[in-house]
Order: sequence, then structure tokens, then C-alpha cells
Amino acid sequence: MLLSQIAEIPASRELCGWLKLRRTAGQGHLAQELLLWVISGNFCQGESAFDIYKPRDHVVMEFTGGDVYQKQFDPKVYLEYFHFGKGSVEDEFLEFILKCFCKIFTSGVLKGGTLIDIGSGPTIYQLLPACGSFENIIATDYLDQNCQEITKWVKKEPGAFDWSSVVQYVCQLEGNRETCAEKEAKLRRSIKQVLRCDVHQSNPLAPISLAQADCLLSTECLESACKDQASFQVALKNLSSLLKLGGHLVLGGVLGCTFYRLGPQKFSSMVFTEEILKNGLSTAGFAIVEFNAEPRVFKTNMEDCDFSGKYVILARKDKEGDTLIDIGSGPSIYHFLFACESFREIIATDYTDQNREEMQRWLRKEPGAFDWTPIMKYVCELEGDREKWPEKEEKVRRAIKQVLKCDVTKPKPLAPVVLPPADCLMSSLCLETACKDLPTYQSALKHISSLVKPGGHFILSTVLEENFYIVGRHTFSNLYLERQVVEEAVKEAGFVINWVEEIRFKLHSSITDSKGACILLARKSSGIKGDTLIDLGSGPAIHRFLSACESFREIIASDYTDQNWEEVQRWLRKEPGAFDWTPIMKYICELEGDSLCFDVACKDIPTYQSAFRNISSLLKPGGYLLFHSTLEEHYYAVGQSKFSTLYLEREMIEEAVREAGFVIKWIEETRNTLPPSLTDGKGRCILLAQKWAHRAFTVDCLLSSLCFNGACKDIPTYQSAFRNISSLLKPGGHLLFFSTLEGYYYRIGQRKFSALCLEKEMVEEAVRQAGFVIKSLSEETRFNIPPSLANGKKLCILAQKYGIKGDTLIDIGTGPTIHQFLSACESFREIIASDYTDQNREEVQRWLRKEPRAFDWTPIVKYVCELEGDREKWPEKEEKVRRAVKRYLKCDVTQPNPLAPLVLPPADCLLSTLCFDGACKDIPTYRSAFRNISSLLKPGGHLLFHSTIEEHYYMVGQHKFSTLYLEKEVIEEAVRQAGFVIKWIEETRVNIPPSLADGKKLCIFLAQKCTPRKSGSCQFRATHPSFSASPMSSKDEPVQSRGRITQGATPGGWEFREQLSSAFLILSLSYLFSVPPLNVLPPTSGS
Repeated sequence: MLLSQIAEIPASRELCGWLKLRRTAGQGHLAQELLLWVISGNFCQGESAFDIYKPRDHVVMEFTGGDVYQKQFDPKVYLEYFHFGKGSVEDEFLEFILKCFCKIFTSGVLKGGTLIDIGSGPTIYQLLPACGSFENIIATDYLDQNCQEITKWVKKEPGAFDWSSVVQYVCQLEGNRETCAEKEAKLRRSIKQVLRCDVHQSNPLAPISLAQADCLLSTECLESACKDQASFQVALKNLSSLLKLGGHLVLGGVLGCTFYRLGPQKFSSMVFTEEILKNGLSTAGFAIVEFNAEPRVFKTNMEDCDFSGKYVILARKDKEGDTLIDIGSGPSIYHFLFACESFREIIATDYTDQNREEMQRWLRKEPGAFDWTPIMKYVCELEGDREKWPEKEEKVRRAIKQVLKCDVTKPKPLAPVVLPPADCLMSSLCLETACKDLPTYQSALKHISSLVKPGGHFILSTVLEENFYIVGRHTFSNLYLERQVVEEAVKEAGFVINWVEEIRFKLHSSITDSKGACILLARKSSGIKGDTLIDLGSGPAIHRFLSACESFREIIASDYTDQNWEEVQRWLRKEPGAFDWTPIMKYICELEGDSLCFDVACKDIPTYQSAFRNISSLLKPGGYLLFHSTLEEHYYAVGQSKFSTLYLEREMIEEAVREAGFVIKWIEETRNTLPPSLTDGKGRCILLAQKWAHRAFTVDCLLSSLCFNGACKDIPTYQSAFRNISSLLKPGGHLLFFSTLEGYYYRIGQRKFSALCLEKEMVEEAVRQAGFVIKSLSEETRFNIPPSLANGKKLCILAQKYGIKGDTLIDIGTGPTIHQFLSACESFREIIASDYTDQNREEVQRWLRKEPRAFDWTPIVKYVCELEGDREKWPEKEEKVRRAVKRYLKCDVTQPNPLAPLVLPPADCLLSTLCFDGACKDIPTYRSAFRNISSLLKPGGHLLFHSTIEEHYYMVGQHKFSTLYLEKEVIEEAVRQAGFVIKWIEETRVNIPPSLADGKKLCIFLAQKCTPRKSGSCQFRATHPSFSASPMSSKDEPVQSRGRITQGATPGGWEFREQLSSAFLILSLSYLFSVPPLNVLPPTSGS
């Protein structure tokens, strides 16, 4: 038994997880202990004892979610573990953590302006060693009750936890340089803010956006917040965005822990090992400076927490992210010599072909490429090892993944290529040359801003006060810029400048009249931004505008009372007697909310709910509402006057906001500390909500049961209802629909309700007209209920929404065929065919004009109609194709505009069948062809592409034609590089006689062109249904010859290769465009 278990063991690095799985599955204790002994002796030599997961008398519990923490975590019970000096396991942990922290923070390595503590909990012990090294400390936690507990200690409120014993111990560790009272006072002064934090958000402190900190600290947080290694990795990456490059991360916690207990409540913990921590930090771009770990000494109280060891890690952020885009690289690579150490992928760009070719020459190590060796050696010398320049050279070559054309004066500088937003942008001596005037310069900065993620960095290097520069014998003009102009333009583009360095040129130069240069580091704002903000119920105050003015060009204040409006006007005009807001401005480092308006303006709950619906009309779909309100308040006092307010609870506010069409993104609640003479409110809440943008709410499935025949008064309304609900469903999604037939009434109690009398054909027609394909239909002759309650029969329909639809489809490389249009004509109003050769275009035109000698497509048309459910409708299908094909154009995919000289509006869909492998001579041309055709497609549009794999040639009659040898991976890479996301791909093997072709496989895939969003993401929710129903879905069964589909070998005739590929294509196209059930094999020679 034991040997059979050992034989199942996977790779040795996964042994800990395997052991845990075996324990959970209930394997024998003896086998476990013996196996653990074998493993620890043979596989894990040199690793810490507590790095192996030891079998215990419990199983791994389910992950404890945030909602459970909010309800069940009691900070008072948790703090009972921190009564220091009891000689317990808690003291063991505290002594280890505090000794390590004191050593780290007193070493002089960690100093700076700001430290952010992630997941502070209700504790401050971890901040005691740090308060002497950082001026500003920001405490954060996910739980409101923990934040309140820290605030209570900072403000010395009654009931705050007594940390004096821990403070005394820290002072002893530091050599009693200050008294306990001085240490506590210093920490209280250092804690500037206590914020909410969620490590699973890309900005963990959202909606607040802070400048990057010098240091991050986190103790016993991530093991509770993360349920597995994937979420741990994401959390580290999110935290990294809060830290400066070169800044430090200090982590402390427990190893080998699966749970801890607070009173009767049990909370899960992710099992951390040294390996998980080291790998996670390395992947997130951190270099470990120091790793301290010790096994658990006290074996008591294992029922309260089962950790096996403790750890403290000091790490440095060495990498900023995955991708850097360099705008205007020119022919040089020197600026990548440092960047290659921090980014896995570098994308170089330039406007001129010769600059891009020069860089490609160096990357390919071609003769005549510029020699960058002296610069390499100098950079390596700066980094401490001059002799490592060959490694540096190769690292740069590996990092530069693409060299693209770029035009910063265009809204999409890299068009037609669309890339996911990068982590960092860099531009050196480019924008001042590319822009003719200041408005163009400002616009260019906004354009390139779209290429970087919110929170990402921008490094800009520019010359100052320059009118010209000379290269060889040519003089080039330059946009005259001053430092202030550059900084203002960068800020207007949505960046926050972190630092600027300027140098002045002392020597006169004959090649430029520049007076100096500057380099700046900026960060793209990740907060709420836009053109216009409307403040509803401003009152006489302006404090909420102090942060908003950084994010909006225009602020519109509004209020019901004239006196409030006049007070604000007085401050705006700087009149004597205007209120002095200076203290508030100095305190603006803390977030201020929106106004207290609705609870005063609304007399009752219906009016309150209506008010939200009213203000919703002022806001764009996708726009934000920032709302601040009192809770459980009946009155407030201003001077001698007392004003009543609408009594509100948090749940009432949330419900009213949601009913008005908003999605609540974040909500924060605090308790009130004002005296009863001013208000009786129990608290306040602030929420951030986003107006529902309907396009975002599409679902995978709709269910409707006995609804429409009661809701619709006539057949037109009934048909319209199906079209309306279709907008809620993703393409390819399903509708499950139950209805009565031939019934005109039903009863509920004593009441009788009329229903729309329907026949089966009416229902089917309405479903199809709304863009659905009926997959199955079940009809029962009668209800199993008495006629006194209802009459009629039952009907059940399962339908699927058409896959791809739109106005225009462009077919790239149509050839002499039309079979690819037989399904597409059902989904597109206009089809534009295109091909490179005149004879192919003439052959299709002959069929469209119904000329004699045109190829007979009838068998194929009948087959497609059979797939769609009615073989006899083939004459209608032929006419529909003829009406849909509006034009047949010349096309050359190797040109930037394949349809030149024509320029067409972007299409909804591109289709290409067996074209590119014949049109492209090599892989670079092949990749370029995808980028070229991408310009013909709308963002979000689809590309349906059909190709051979591993083919060198094919025969047509006596003529042999060469093709580009392609593998599946090469095709996928080319498609992704052109800015597409592959949604589905299908591959099948083929057996073609060598006398006709040597292709081994056929593949077809569906891809979607990336749509850049304001938030920076490039993602698609909708995925197309799988092709599991296709008879060709098996990759192991080769497709056998099915004979000739048509007679004769006319110029438009099909050879054997085309028969196979077209059969495969027809099945796929029918499924994609019409989504019918695929239950028919391709036609045989007898068809």
C-alpha cells in the first residue's frame, strides 16, 4: 500500500501539497508518517523542518471569506493574545517579530518619508520599531472594526488597548534611547491616516490614490487574505504598485499554519512555506535581502493556532512590471540598458522606417550594425561589473520583443496594432521633435497616456528651450519648450509628477541651440477623472473640491438656498469676510467626502429614492457618484437653529442607490463622535457608485417561464419582447423558454387573468426573428391541472443566440469561391469579397450575374441549408448571397492598406480562407499581413481565419504552387501580435495524396480585435461556445477522402484539397454565424 502511494507522488517540489491532499482524503496515519520520513530524508535535504507540511489531527478547512471576517472577527478577543510577558506561544511570536523588526529598522537601510502598513489589524506593535525611521505611517486594514480600534488608540480614547508592556520591550531592544511615553507619542504623531485596504484590488487603497511609498510593512495579513498561491501572487503584484522602485517590503508571519481561532470562531490560513514565499516575491519583482525563520518552540495551544514556524523577510523592489513601451526609440538602444533589468518585455517604437530597420539590424546581429559595446561597458561599470557587458547585450536582445511603428499625433499611436496597457512608458527626445505646436504636444501626451495602465509610470526625457538640431548636413526644427510647460502638459495628460531633474548647458554647441534638458518621473493617476463634476447640495462649503479639482477640468456647484450660493461666491471672489478654508486645505492629505444633501432635502423615503433617480439623469453611463451622508440622524444644529433630517440607515441608502441604476463599488462607515447638542446622528457613510452601463450587463443564459403570454397584449408586442430580452444575452448564449399554447386564461384564487393565445408556429417565428436558433423543442398536449385553473398546452424551447452578427463582413482572399458566404449572409447585411487575382474576381462575378458557364454551387448550397434545418430553401439561400455580396475588390495583404486605393469604414467581421499561406513569402511578411488587415476591422470586431498547417505546396490542375510552411503556434503568435485575442481554435488532421498537397492539418480560429478601455484593460468577457458537437472536433481522427463534390475541373472547380478544407470550413462557419445543431456529416460524392 505504501509503495503504491509513493508511486503516485508527483514532482518533489509538490510533495507538501500532495501530503496535505492525502491527509484530507483520509489515508492511513502509519503510511503518512512513514512516507513523511522517506521524503524528508531523500527529497527535502537542506530545507527547514517546518517547511514540510506535517500531518495533524485536523483537515484543512475551507477558506474564510471577507464577509465572514466582517461579521465574525472580534478585535477585542484578538487583542487578548497581546498581553505581553506571559511566557506563552504568543510571546514567542512577538519576541521573534520585534527582534527582527528592530534589527531591520535600526540598521539605517530603511529610511524615508512614507511607510504603509498593509493589514494592520487592530494592532500597533509592528509599527513601534518603524516610527523612528519614517515620518509618515499609514495604517490600513480590510475590516472597519480594526481601523476603529487603531484610531481609538491613536486618539487615546477610553477603552483603547494598553500596549505599554510591548512598548517597554521594544524600548529595551533599542537600548532605552527613549522612554515608553516618548515612543508612544512618536508613533501617534507618525500615524497620519488609517485607511481601508483590500489586497485583491489592483489599487489596494481604492478609491484613494497615494504617491508610492518608500516602504511597505505587512504582518500576519497575506496568509489570512489569500486562499491559494495564485491569489497570493496577485496580492503581491497589487501591493507592489504602492511601492517605489528600489523601495523595501518587510513581511512577517507564520509558516505551516492552516487555521487560527478567536473564541469559538475558526479562521482559515494559507499554508506558507519558505519556497512559496521566495517564489512569490521573486515572481512579483522583489529581491530578497534577508530571510529570517525559526521553528515553533512552544507546542501548547495547538488547538488555537497550528503554525509550525515564524518568518520575517526584508525584500527590495527591483522590477517595476512586465512591459515597457518606449515611444520614439530612434535607432538607439542605450536607454534599454537599465530598463532590461526591470521589465520582462520591452516594445520599441518609432515613426521612421530607417530607425526601426537600424534597430532590427542590431537585434539580428547583422554586419554593419552599430557597435554599442563601449556604452554597454560603461553601463555595466556603473552597475558594478564592467566585464558583464556580453550578458547585458544578450539580455537587451531578449527583452526587446517588438519594434513597431508609432505616431504620437494619432489618438492610437500604435495603430493598427492594439496592445494591452503597459506598466511603464518611456520617451526620450521624441515629442518635442514630433509636435509642431503646443496643442499638438499636449494632445500627444494624452494619446500615449492610453498605452499605460492606471498607476503605471512615465519616464520623459526632453531638451529645453531648443529651436533646432543638426544631424549631418540636415537641420531639423524643434518645438521650443520650457520646463513649466512640460510639467503642465504632463499633468493635464493625467499624470502625477513624482520628481523632476533639470540640467543647464553651459557650453555653446554648433549642432543645437538648446539651453538645457530635463528628465521627469510621473505616475498615471488611478483615481476618478473626467471633464465635468457636478456637486449636488454644495452648501456654503468648498472642502470637497480640494481633491476633485485635481481630477476634473470643470466643477459645477449647486445648492437650493441663495445664502449658501452667495457664501461660495464670496470666497471665489476673495471678498473680505469670506470663510477661511486654509486649515482644511492644509489637512487635505486626508480624503474628504461629498456633501450632506439628500437627508436634508428629502422629506420621506419615496422622495429620497426619487432624488437618486433624478440625479442619475445628469450622469453619463459608466460615470461615478461619490456620496456622503449621515446615518440614524433626526436633527442637527447650526448656531441657535435646529434642522430636521430624514432618518436613514445604511441599508436604506444602499437600496436607493441600486434602485436608481448604480453599482456600489465601495462603501465606508464611521461612527459619530459629535455631542448631542450638535446632532443625534450615530454615524456617517461615504460610498462610491458607478452608473449602470447597460452594455456591461450581458449574461450567459436567460430563463423565462410562463411570462410572455401574460405580459404581451398582441403578437407584435410578443415579437418585440423577444428582441428586447435578446439584448441582455451574450452572443452564443442560451434561452430556456417555457410557455402555454392555445391557452387564453389562467386563475389565481378567485381572480381570472387573460393570456395571449399562441400557436407553436407563432412562438417559433418570434424566437427566430429575435436572432435565436432553436436547438430543441418539447410540446405536451395538455397541462396536468384542471381546466378550472388554466387551459392550453405546455411548450418548452431551448434556443441559442446567433454567434457573430453585424452590418459588414470583408472576406480577404475570396478566390473563385462563394461557399464561405452561405452562412455569413444570414448574419451580415453587406459582404465585401476581395482577391489579388483578376481571374478569381471574374469567376465570382460570373456566378453573381448568373452567366452561362458559371460554376454550379447548388450541391454545396443544399448541404448548408440542410445544416440550417431546411434543405429545400437553397434557391432562397443563393439569392440571399447574391444580394449580400455588394462588391468584389482587389486586395493585397502585404500592403498597409490591403484594399488601397480604396478606404472603407472598418468592418464588423473579417473572414479569410487559405489565403495568407499563399500570399506571404516569409514569417515577417505573414505577421505584417495580420497587422495590415487589422486596420480594416472595428475594435471589438471578429476575425475568422482558416489555414493549412505544415504545408509546403499544393496542386491546381498541372500547376504546383508553393505555400508558407506554418505551425499552429506561429499562427497564434502572429494573430496576438496584431492585436487580437483568440477566442477559439480548432485543428484537424487531413490525409491528402502527395500528388495534390503535402499539408498535414487544417485549423480554423475565431479572434477578437482588442478594444482599449479607459481603465486600461484589454479584456473580453464573451467567449464563443465550444465546437464539441462538430464531427471534426477530434484531433486524432484524420479526415478521409469523400470524393469529388462537383464534376469537372473548371477554373472555379474544387480539387481534393479544397474539398477537405471547405467541408471543414462550412461546418465551422455554419456554427459561428448561425449556431445550428451540427448533426450532419459533410457531403459525400453522392451528394
